[in-house]
Amino acid sequence: MKKLPLLLICATLAVPTAAQASSINARSIFNIFNRARNTQTTKTDRQTVTKNILKALGIDIDKFNIPSATAKPTAAPTVKPTAAPVVKPTAAPTAKPTVAPTAKPTAAPTVKPTAKPTTAPVSNSMTAMEDEVLRLTNEERAKVGAPPLKRASDLDALARAHSQDMISRHFFDHNNPDGKSPFDRMRAAGITYRAAAENIAYGQSSAASVMNAWMNSSGHRKNILNATYTEIGIGAIKNSGGTIYWTQEFVKR
Repeated sequence: MKKLPLLLICATLAVPTAAQASSINARSIFNIFNRARNTQTTKTDRQTVTKNILKALGIDIDKFNIPSATAKPTAAPTVKPTAAPVVKPTAAPTAKPTVAPTAKPTAAPTVKPTAKPTTAPVSNSMTAMEDEVLRLTNEERAKVGAPPLKRASDLDALARAHSQDMISRHFFDHNNPDGKSPFDRMRAAGITYRAAAENIAYGQSSAASVMNAWMNSSGHRKNILNATYTEIGIGAIKNSGGTIYWTQEFVKR
């Protein structure tokens, strides 16, 4: 009885025409139902059973355009695309910059200054010129009866230092760029005196020419011939261009 509703439903799907229905009787219908009941299985679909019943009833199944049973199409299984796995970029590892080790700076080695040289370095030719200036100075003093001057090494150093300073700092004067006078420089060098004077010149190429220039200047001539002074220092220094700077220091201690 569980299959009867299926047969009734199937019967409604194909109503026989008048010509076909005339050949159907009660006995044949009974036989048809028995065969359908015997042949129907759980694996048999409804369309197949319907066709078998109609065929047994003598109905031309091809006139009803019953679609053949097909499996219900299902969507082709697809794999839902997923985002391609990506590795989250990370900053490329870099070594933490470090300051290159350097040796701890030390104070630049310095040479401890020694005592100020007593004489500026001079060439043999300059020394010879200084000696000649002394000779000519005493010669001029002798003409007026003044005693000869004695050469003093500390005065030589003072005279040479001033000649070199005029070359180095490009000036020509008794007072240096620091405002120091000859007497200031003497005291700074530890030279004590009761009377003092100074002569300077530059450009003369020999002892004779510088003495001639000094003797033709009243102030310089007076210092050379002054009988008060007893000691002299002479400094002749040549610059890189060959020009000679001259200095005379006169002292009575």
